[in-house]
Amino acid sequence: MVRTIARSIDRRELALLALLVLTLAVSVWRLGQKNLWLDEAWSWKQATMSTRGLIHSTAADDIHPPLYYMLLKTWTGIFGESLGGLRSLSVLASLLAMALAFRLGSGYLAPGPLLAALLWLAVSPHRLFYAQEARMYALTTAAVLGVCVAYRQWVDSSFTRTGALVAFAIWGSVAIYLHYFAVLVLAAAWSHFLTLAISRSRARGGASPMRRPLFAWAVANGAIGVAYLPWLPTAAAQVAGGQAWRHPVAVSAIPGYAAQLAHDCWLGYYGAGLGARPLATVAAGAVMLVAAVGLVGLIVLLFDRHRHEREAFLAWVCFLPPIMGLAALPKTGHMDLSRYLSFLLPLLIISVARGLSALRRDNRFAIAALGLGAMASLPSTCAYFADPVHDSDVRPIVAYLDGRVTRDGHGQRAAVLVAPGYMTFPAKYASRRLGLAYGRVDENVGLWPAVDAAALAAPPEGIWVIVERHWPDFDRLKDDSQLREVDVTGGHPERIRLFRVQNR
Repeated sequence: MVRTIARSIDRRELALLALLVLTLAVSVWRLGQKNLWLDEAWSWKQATMSTRGLIHSTAADDIHPPLYYMLLKTWTGIFGESLGGLRSLSVLASLLAMALAFRLGSGYLAPGPLLAALLWLAVSPHRLFYAQEARMYALTTAAVLGVCVAYRQWVDSSFTRTGALVAFAIWGSVAIYLHYFAVLVLAAAWSHFLTLAISRSRARGGASPMRRPLFAWAVANGAIGVAYLPWLPTAAAQVAGGQAWRHPVAVSAIPGYAAQLAHDCWLGYYGAGLGARPLATVAAGAVMLVAAVGLVGLIVLLFDRHRHEREAFLAWVCFLPPIMGLAALPKTGHMDLSRYLSFLLPLLIISVARGLSALRRDNRFAIAALGLGAMASLPSTCAYFADPVHDSDVRPIVAYLDGRVTRDGHGQRAAVLVAPGYMTFPAKYASRRLGLAYGRVDENVGLWPAVDAAALAAPPEGIWVIVERHWPDFDRLKDDSQLREVDVTGGHPERIRLFRVQNR
């Protein structure tokens, strides 16, 4: 008996090790291929500041809490500011998330379906995208899974494991200091706990068996509130202030946002370009079919005559955050919910696996369906790796300018303007060792007033303008006789262009 248990433990440990190795291999593959895009460049900028400056800048100019930037500052201080150095923190977070998903899934699934589900997670293009991005989303996913694991440990111990509740409070505090949307998972845990407390109190004839757990629960969540209190006024100001770039969302547009959320979670951001390939279309349909069948199986299980509080918890954490996120859109304006709710994917895959396992007692059905989901995800994953560019790659333009703009002890002999102005962050990262300086051009100023202002200094090597596709006049500038478009080797003129200003 002891040997059988030992062999079982060894197999689980080997399985987890194999999953972590696979996750690491997929996550570091071509880690530095794609350019550092705008949001990542902002992370780099924040991480290069002093701790005090970082917190002040985050409070004044950001819409996220400061914890990720502080961790990235420490991380890059050790591993450097290369693409690998910046993104490897997310790689590490994805490994932690996989280990926590394994721990959470072990309470719901037999070994075969569990391994098949996590194999799907490991090769998912959505998980991979955030594992290779220098942003807080991979870490938020790990923290959310930590919340779920600790909560389940506490509930499964009949509310006796104080250490699990302490871990819940720690993970919860970390999660909401990483991203505001993590509070939706805490709300889901609250909803599950309250329904569980009510049902158990009723089942025991109106007694109060939940008095102590309720008190412990209140203390744990009170600790989260106290830990968050220093940042709470800033968080409230950030959320209330909003952002000018969030365009309004009508109620009628919410179904479209829901469909986009489902698409991006299961197929990633690069799956849309596969529509012209029949096999890729069939594969995408297979992914969505397996996901839908599994979630339906979970819902059917909830309506069984036996009470399934453990499955109800999965339903709360999978469905409440997107419902609340979608309901908030008319108030908040546009949000990329698949980004802000990226922590949902491992929870969804575990839920799908549990639903498939409930449909038939034979685990081979669930393993086969989950294996199909993993294989059918591969075209989208390959599409992610095949594209060398993320958004607008300024690197070829920076390399071109490096050979043509002279820097001396008095500064730069040419003026280089960037429109829109926020694209100066990726440009500065790409030229951080070259010494190129950039001038911002914002929409409220306009291109030509900025050019005229730069011309007052009479730069001897002229004025160059980098224009990114989100600039309002992007498509018309190439026809302007006062600008000469420069053909940059390796550039992507459909996304970003370089012009030289002619004599005015």
